[in-house]
Amino acid sequence: YSKIGNMFKSSSASSKVLTGSLVKAYAAIKSIEKGFDKLSTSVKNSMDFVETFNYWNVALDKISGDFSEQFEKYGKENVVAMSVSYGQKHTKELKASTDVANYYGVEHIYINLADIFKYSDCSLLEHSDKEIPHDTYANQLAETDGAPVSTYVPFRNGLFLSTAASVAISKNCDIIYYGAHSDDAAGSAYPDCSKEFNQAMSDAIYLGSGKSVRVEAPFVQWTKKDIVKEGLRLKVPYELTWSCYEGKDKPCSKCGTCIDREKAFELNGEIDPLLK
Repeated sequence: YSKIGNMFKSSSASSKVLTGSLVKAYAAIKSIEKGFDKLSTSVKNSMDFVETFNYWNVALDKISGDFSEQFEKYGKENVVAMSVSYGQKHTKELKASTDVANYYGVEHIYINLADIFKYSDCSLLEHSDKEIPHDTYANQLAETDGAPVSTYVPFRNGLFLSTAASVAISKNCDIIYYGAHSDDAAGSAYPDCSKEFNQAMSDAIYLGSGKSVRVEAPFVQWTKKDIVKEGLRLKVPYELTWSCYEGKDKPCSKCGTCIDREKAFELNGEIDPLLK
C-alpha cells in the first residue's frame, strides 16, 4: 500500500479502506496515486482489494510522501488488508501479504477458498501434477491457441472480488481496489485481469450491493514497468513482496511472473531486491 493520501483527504474521518490481497503473490504492495485521483470527493468510505505481489499490482494504495506518516494522519484503522488462499503450491505469497500488512500496521483478514478450486488442474494448485511453465508468457500463449495459460486459476479474480464485496458491505466500505494490470491481460493470458472484465465485475458488484460498493482497478492499463517505477518513487517495500510461482528461498527467475518482474525492474534501471 503506498499511496492513499488523496483518497483520505476526500473522505470523512470514519472512512474505511479494505485492501484485499489476491494472493497470487504478487503478495505485496504498490502504488496508485493516479487511481485515487479519480475518486469522487463524495466518497465516504473506501475499501482496498489487493492481490498479493504476485503481480505487484499488489501495490495498491499510495500516498505522496511517507506512507506511515499518512496513516498516522488519517488513521490506520481505516485500512483493512485481505489475503486469500486458493490452494496454491506454496505459502510464500501469504507470508508476504502478512509482512506487508504488518509493515504498514493495518488490519489483515485471511480467507481460505481452496476448496472451490479443487476441481481445477491449474498448474499453480497444490493438487495438480502439472509442472509450472518456465518460459515467457508470450511463448506460452503461442502454444495455447488463444486459451489462457496453464497458470490461470479459473475465474479467480471474479471469486476474490465477489468475496471482497461481501466483506466490504459488512464493514461499511464503499470501494474495492485490486491490482489487475495490462501485462497480465495481454493475449488473454489472464482474462480476469482485462479492462473489460474489471468493468463487468464493477457493474455487477455495484448493482448487487445495492449501489453501495464500487470496484477500482487503477493499474488495469498500466504495465509492470509503470507500476514498479511508481512504487520505487514511493519507496514501496518490494523486499517484503513475492511474485515467483515456485516457493523456494529465492525467486526461480524462470517462470513467467519472475521473468516479467525482473524485466520491469531492469527497465527502471534497478535490480529486484529479492535477487540481491
